[in-house]
Amino acid sequence: MERQRSQLPAYVLKRIQESQKELIERAERHLSLSQHGFRVAVLVPEMTEVIFDSEWCRLKIRILHAGPDPRDGELYIYYARLHAPNEEPYMMWNGEQCHCWHSSHYRLACFLEGYAPIDAVSKSWDSLPVIGIYWQSEEGSRLRRDDPVEFGFKLKALIWERYGQRLFDLFDLRHPELWEQYRAWLKACYIAEGRNEAEDEKKGFVPYYRVC
Repeated sequence: MERQRSQLPAYVLKRIQESQKELIERAERHLSLSQHGFRVAVLVPEMTEVIFDSEWCRLKIRILHAGPDPRDGELYIYYARLHAPNEEPYMMWNGEQCHCWHSSHYRLACFLEGYAPIDAVSKSWDSLPVIGIYWQSEEGSRLRRDDPVEFGFKLKALIWERYGQRLFDLFDLRHPELWEQYRAWLKACYIAEGRNEAEDEKKGFVPYYRVC
């Protein structure tokens, strides 16, 4: 496990380390990380953020709190292939700058459900199987309002339960054919949305279909 260095005061670091420990415990409780082969790889300094690695892919979990009220919390979960750097969101791959950390559970779910690109771009998050049911459920509605972090963990647990190993295999460097299918599907979505690559690049955006 890697613990990166920080220049923060000791008492602040202690508080961050305690929050990272809590993050790990909550992630294990909801996602059963060890059973899925994930281990703690990096404790990111100065943030409530932890990177986990498995033989298939990387997983980054970040919790942001604007204050002590759980209603002010936010959960972010990102996936990456094993060649991704710890912090950089982009990397050069086959001569192109590409997204290497991926947080769009919506696009991943649509791809794994087998939706055609033209259908995927017209669907809403809460219309997806299982996900939409929980989103609109009494518990889901309550947690979205009162404890967004808990809601996020429970929703991601449902995603893992539905897609299981198929989700992790998609990021596995040993299955490049799956990744190329996903890249081609993303590009078809990008075109179906009427996006313009030159305009995105002019604005400083990396087109979302460029993934690695």
